[in-house]
Amino acid sequence: MIYISSACSKQRLICPAVKELVEQGFRNIELTGGTKYYDGYESDLLELKKKYDLNFLVHNYFPPPKDPFILNLASLDTDIYEKSLNHLRKALRLTRLLEGKRFGFHAGFFVDRPVDEIGRKFGKSDLYDKQKALKKFIAGFHLLKDEFKDIDLYIENNCYSESNYMVYGNNIPFMLLTFQDFNELKKRIDFTLLLDVGHLMVSAKTFCFDFKREFQDMFEISDYIHISDNNQRHDQNIGLTDESKLFNVLNKYQWENKIITLEIYEGFKALNNTYEIVSSLKRRN
Repeated sequence: MIYISSACSKQRLICPAVKELVEQGFRNIELTGGTKYYDGYESDLLELKKKYDLNFLVHNYFPPPKDPFILNLASLDTDIYEKSLNHLRKALRLTRLLEGKRFGFHAGFFVDRPVDEIGRKFGKSDLYDKQKALKKFIAGFHLLKDEFKDIDLYIENNCYSESNYMVYGNNIPFMLLTFQDFNELKKRIDFTLLLDVGHLMVSAKTFCFDFKREFQDMFEISDYIHISDNNQRHDQNIGLTDESKLFNVLNKYQWENKIITLEIYEGFKALNNTYEIVSSLKRRN
């Protein structure tokens, strides 16, 4: 099944965003960050789901909190940690309400960011003790897993861009960037990987890793995948073409049993073109 991220719409409220995607012919929609909170969004989503026979996934920073903050389940700041845990509980309750069976969220950060850094490179800050932050993340994950046994929890690989490397270098401020990171975290908690291909492209370039090898290893253990293209330096969320290097990599694999979300933010022409390309990959199987 192919989902479309709600962030592919530029609408500022979630229900107009969903309606815009429905008008484009899409019925499988992943609800994610980028819209503003308003009272009544739950009943509106249920109404749209029934009216248009929609399938919803809930992802990471959705529903939007009344007071914006940067989600970080690895935070050693008590206030941010509690906000993050409560947000994820709310997202999982919404997943259940919308009859979802899986929920994915980003791996943690070893530093907390102010809201005004969203979409920009990190400013320089001292990192948390990484082992203490990892323990907080694991503790929070276990709480969520115990409370929501009916929902499969996925953790998404983060993105280490060139600009962030220029600030932090090898003192890495993110969890879960590589296949090795996945294996180390998997020893500590029982989770499934949400593989963000665009994130992996950027991280592999930053670390001078072989993207094709990293992708193969991570593709084999993930059944839920985010797709977008970029210049390998930054996460740009651009569309695929059948001549792109990324398409040549994706074309070598079997996609029949994968849940896919398209995160294409450069307009509906690029989104629709990417949808046709990815659909052809699944039909080929």
